[in-house]
Amino acid sequence: MLERILEEIGRHDRFLICSHDAPDGDAVGSELGLAAVLASMGKTSTIINPSPIPENLRFLPGADRILAYPQGMDAQFDAFVSVDAGRRDRVHPVDEVATTGVPFLNIDHHDGNDDFGTVNWCDARYGSTGEMIYDLARRAGVDIDLDLALPLYVALVTDTGRFSYGNTTPSAHRMAEALLEVGIAPDDVHRRIYREKTVGRIRLEASAMTHLRTTLEGRIAWCAVDAEALASAGIDAGEARDLIGVPASLRGVELALSFRELAAGAGTKISLRSFGPFRVNDFAARYGGGGHRVAAGLRLEATLEEAQERIIRDLEAALVELDASLAGEGAPR
Repeated sequence: MLERILEEIGRHDRFLICSHDAPDGDAVGSELGLAAVLASMGKTSTIINPSPIPENLRFLPGADRILAYPQGMDAQFDAFVSVDAGRRDRVHPVDEVATTGVPFLNIDHHDGNDDFGTVNWCDARYGSTGEMIYDLARRAGVDIDLDLALPLYVALVTDTGRFSYGNTTPSAHRMAEALLEVGIAPDDVHRRIYREKTVGRIRLEASAMTHLRTTLEGRIAWCAVDAEALASAGIDAGEARDLIGVPASLRGVELALSFRELAAGAGTKISLRSFGPFRVNDFAARYGGGGHRVAAGLRLEATLEEAQERIIRDLEAALVELDASLAGEGAPR
């Protein structure tokens, strides 16, 4: 399907690139990487997302050109490209441009992508969509300079958890080697993404630690942050992401969650991480969410308290059911 994507790119000149709402490092890095590839091929592109990018990714070259819907939607495009989105609703309402009859290219590495584009290159064997854009660049014969290497490196580093997740492959390390040879300073990337925190972010983490809870003898751990704590910290939603690192750091935890209350009446955002055989993407799909086997998310139209009660209850039951299934197969828990 990579060749099919390249053929489609060759047929068009003006591209609209989009990724999922609340874009992360892989989403933004893949968008900017693809835009750089298209530019080197003599194409033009506009990047429009359903929501703004987080502050800690604004150092990337070209990040200032990324728009938030409905900015830029009045332009004319020959093709629409969705990157790193597991479902079409993750790129809505930017996907409305696809209703005008332009080709819809879907490039993604999420397990369970339902091929919602007119041309689909979806491969869960990749640890990040950035790795797919890297392969696309190489196949297209594009020279990888620093403006292309840096966003792709950020995509790779963030979606592999700094090369600590199970999706880290030998090819991911080979890609990192090639990108570092271009001149990337890994210490600077790490500092900008992970170490430079605002006072508000630190206070929010403190609030999350205060509300840390466990169940099933510590196998499940979670934290919760309400809208008041978010407002008190004085930060935007982008800075409030990744609080799941608080419960995920507990010794012996198998399933970690973070609950974040959204604006009044907007429900609760839940992130999940698995450190065992439990597939959190399958669990999230029950509630309209999705993601990867070990990292997924969902949103519930419920209060923070209601969401915790429902999800933790259902998760306990699902984990006990998995235990019974594995015991029946003679597998260790």
